[in-house]
Amino acid sequence: MLIAGNWKMNTDVPEGRALAQVIADRLSTEPQSFEGVDFLVCPPFVHLPAVIDALADSSVAVGAQDVHAEDEGAYTSDVS
Repeated sequence: MLIAGNWKMNTDVPEGRALAQVIADRLSTEPQSFEGVDFLVCPPFVHLPAVIDALADSSVAVGAQDVHAEDEGAYTSDVS
């Protein structure tokens, strides 16, 4: 099973890093509860370095989104 989260453009970089760290921390507390489950997060493109760093020691995969002209909002598959 794959559980994926597309963050849209609803966090800034520090919030994205903090969210990624919370995800990694919570998944590491009871790894047996998530046996057979893969996790993927797709933060805004500009968050990638911070999120990749926060998830480096976890089993959470990181994906990316493409680009959109607006400053913020829920534009599926786009980031500004």
